[in-house]
Amino acid sequence: MCVCEKKWETSVYWEKVMTSFAFNFPHFMTPFQIYIVYQRWQWVFMYITVNEVFEEICLAAVGKWGFTFDAPYDLEPRYDSFIRDVLLCGIPGLCFGMAFVHVMKVPRFMLSPLYEDWDCTGRHGKKYHLKILFQMLALKQIALVYNTDSGVSTFYPQNVILIIMNLVLIFSFYMHNRNDWGEHCQDNIARFHGMWAFFSIGIWSLTVYPLLDELYLLCVAVACSNFLLLVIFVTTRNYDSVSGNIIGLPVKVAMMNVLQYQDWVDRNSTKHNCGSDGLDSVDHDISCVDKEGLLEISTLLDLIAVHSNKGKTHISMHEIISTRCKKKSDVNPVSGEEMILLPDIEASATEKADLRTELPRHPAFSPTNKFFCLVGGAACILLLQFGRLEPYTYTGLMYRRHWCGLVMADGGNGCLFMK
Repeated sequence: MCVCEKKWETSVYWEKVMTSFAFNFPHFMTPFQIYIVYQRWQWVFMYITVNEVFEEICLAAVGKWGFTFDAPYDLEPRYDSFIRDVLLCGIPGLCFGMAFVHVMKVPRFMLSPLYEDWDCTGRHGKKYHLKILFQMLALKQIALVYNTDSGVSTFYPQNVILIIMNLVLIFSFYMHNRNDWGEHCQDNIARFHGMWAFFSIGIWSLTVYPLLDELYLLCVAVACSNFLLLVIFVTTRNYDSVSGNIIGLPVKVAMMNVLQYQDWVDRNSTKHNCGSDGLDSVDHDISCVDKEGLLEISTLLDLIAVHSNKGKTHISMHEIISTRCKKKSDVNPVSGEEMILLPDIEASATEKADLRTELPRHPAFSPTNKFFCLVGGAACILLLQFGRLEPYTYTGLMYRRHWCGLVMADGGNGCLFMK
């Protein structure tokens, strides 16, 4: 197939899309692992896009291709950057990361807003966010060790080294970050890091001695991994013993919705040091308000609620403020008036969880979850079958990772002259 010959065959095009040995697994694994930490799909999608732009900027700036600085004649075709790298590898990796976070109940690594003081520690601190950034940069760079240039049925020791490096980084993340959550989360923290390592080993290991073309091999890996996540989701939401052993949480916590679980994680959080002024135990997520004025406002809100909800029960704001706001005059004394400290969203996690006890939970076998489990299971089977059959396979000549579209007049291929 060559445009110069005034013909275009879409079947041959898709054969080349699905056959080339490129960085398909790294394009899947990097978004998956980054999402576990950042848990912002917008940020991960922005990384996927910027990564492709940077590869072409390297070619324009230094005359080499991508992060590995390959020769210009190893330039990726357009489908390689957008159809394969983004659509077929990057976005599925992002979606798999979202599924992993949901099933394993991975708590948030970082909280906002950031403290203004650089000396502050904890998940609100600027130094903590900077530490996470460097950890993610290291995780991203190890993918450059990856190699499958020689195709199928070849042993790649580089990928064995990649697996070891990935495991070392995950263990390092656990040791450096585990104390940033409360004691009640430690079982879950250890187990989700362990499952993170387990899935990483399982997916990378298929590339040590690949038996299928790389993209088809990735289809098999994604199908098996998602099916295992479905099994974990169903069992951990129904059996306390399984839930405790796999995700380190009881079923009643595993079945919490997102807001309830965030409140449960953030309660009893460790105190953060925000300077050397001796006030290490002061919670900097609280704001001072005048107690008398606040109670007047709450009384007015109660009157409005009673008037608009006649015959219905309501929660008294006056009673909540009177009984739950803590006096902290010794920490922030103000002469002439009594001050209280009103906790914000992060500081009142326990109280909010109490208020939400009457909210409906999301049962594991609700009609919606049943539907998604059935559809997900069927999709995994179809994807596994697609990868096993390899319906699109290009049998033409290739140069390193990419096929060569330069067809010679005598029937040869231009890549033969580049070796």
